[in-house]
Amino acid sequence: WNEEVHLLKEEMWRTRQFLAWRAKEWESVANLLHQDAQIVAGAAAYVNRQAAIQHALLAHFTVLWGAGVSANDTAGEDEITTYFTENEDDFDDDEGTGL
Repeated sequence: WNEEVHLLKEEMWRTRQFLAWRAKEWESVANLLHQDAQIVAGAAAYVNRQAAIQHALLAHFTVLWGAGVSANDTAGEDEITTYFTENEDDFDDDEGTGL
């Protein structure tokens, strides 16, 4: 169980890192060189919108998951383990059944 918690926290951390990288990637292509000013303006608006979406996702997940989540963070594992142990009957374990 602890391994699954560790993997989940690692995935959460990696997701946030990816979203930050993706936003920077969009921002880095904002300077388009083209003769038509309308094309440049449209491309800039699109790029800025995409970067804003990535920033919004990052902010949402940071609030949802907490700012201090890292793969090595063990705070809360005892609470999670206790919760699922106490409520084990409430969860169906379909693992390995093909459902």
